[in-house]
Amino acid sequence: QPPHSRADASPRSCCVVHSLGMGIGSHHDGDDLEDRTKDAGGPALQLYKRRWYVLFVFMLVQMNQNNVWLTYGATSTTTQEAYSIDMSWVNALGNAGPVAFLILYPISSWAIGALGLRVTVLIAAALTSSGAILRAFCYSHDMVWMVFVGQLLNAAAGPIAMSVPPAVSAAWFPTNERTLATALGSVVSSLGCAIAFVAGLAVNSVHQLHILLYIEGLFCLVVFLMCCIYFPAAPPPPPNITGLLNGSHQ
Repeated sequence: QPPHSRADASPRSCCVVHSLGMGIGSHHDGDDLEDRTKDAGGPALQLYKRRWYVLFVFMLVQMNQNNVWLTYGATSTTTQEAYSIDMSWVNALGNAGPVAFLILYPISSWAIGALGLRVTVLIAAALTSSGAILRAFCYSHDMVWMVFVGQLLNAAAGPIAMSVPPAVSAAWFPTNERTLATALGSVVSSLGCAIAFVAGLAVNSVHQLHILLYIEGLFCLVVFLMCCIYFPAAPPPPPNITGLLNGSHQ
């Protein structure tokens, strides 16, 4: 569910925030504010061990999106043979990612605030998994349109996945861990790219390419199901002062 607006925060929370006075935005850091929130008698800020699981699941979504994006670029010679296309079309498959980013990034930024963290991540995971599965069932040049549609679906997930790391850290992590959580959620995209090129080294035939596509499609589906089973938008009591100010706790 999308986070509540600040106006939806409980009266008690509003009184606590007001009691913090000019400390917000002044010389007090986030840790001081969280301590003073407790001292003011407001809702207790609470940490959850499952915050690392939530981050891990999102990292899998981010990693898959980048891995699927570069599959054909890392197996360009075999891709040309499998679908009877030339290198210009292989390059076009890779260009779907940057083009989608330019078009959809403003929408993805809006989606996080309007739809909430859970729905946004589910959309990204669904786009990546549906695109990866669709590509896996393309066996010839006559079906090559499935490859392009699959690439476009995955490309549409890219701007969403790249916008989410700060939202995950803000919703689930305390002040002193937010930088680390944001960094982990961002740099994992490079891991996805690396996996694509390492896996590409093992692909030397059309049959091996199809096996790789099956594996990618299956793994993307598993990650999507993991998001469906457990990926809440935010914990009930927030773990940091940002969640309290935004009234994101339920």
